[in-house]
Amino acid sequence: MVTSDKNSFNQINVLIVEDDAGHVKLIEKNLRSAGLAGKISVANTDIEAIAMLTDESADALTKKIEPLLIMLDLGIPEKGGLEVLRLIMTNRNKIKTMVIVFSASSDPVEIKNCYLSGCNIFITKPGDYNKFAETIRSLGHFLNYIKFP
Repeated sequence: MVTSDKNSFNQINVLIVEDDAGHVKLIEKNLRSAGLAGKISVANTDIEAIAMLTDESADALTKKIEPLLIMLDLGIPEKGGLEVLRLIMTNRNKIKTMVIVFSASSDPVEIKNCYLSGCNIFITKPGDYNKFAETIRSLGHFLNYIKFP
């Protein structure tokens, strides 16, 4: 049973860190269909994500946000998603969030590095559009049962 308290999935803020506009739309659409009503922000690079999380050089559009969930693509431009994970880990006292890594990779070494760097869940992106959509839908339904701080 899904509760409606403010700490449930449907009320949290989400940051999608993804450079593929199609993937962003697909993730947002399927999280919304799973019941997410909170704010969804998007960062297209690691630099933009770091600015949004730390308020470094943030302008009015990228003002510091406090997401309880980050959907992170490892293959984002600049230094990549691992840099965002490292920032979160070194600032755990200020950045309290759950991180779900989405990657085209299924390399066990990369997966292990992500978990060691602080990700909570690692999901390999399916190459097929319909499987990708189903993965996000399933994740959204799963997140309905998670309690967030």
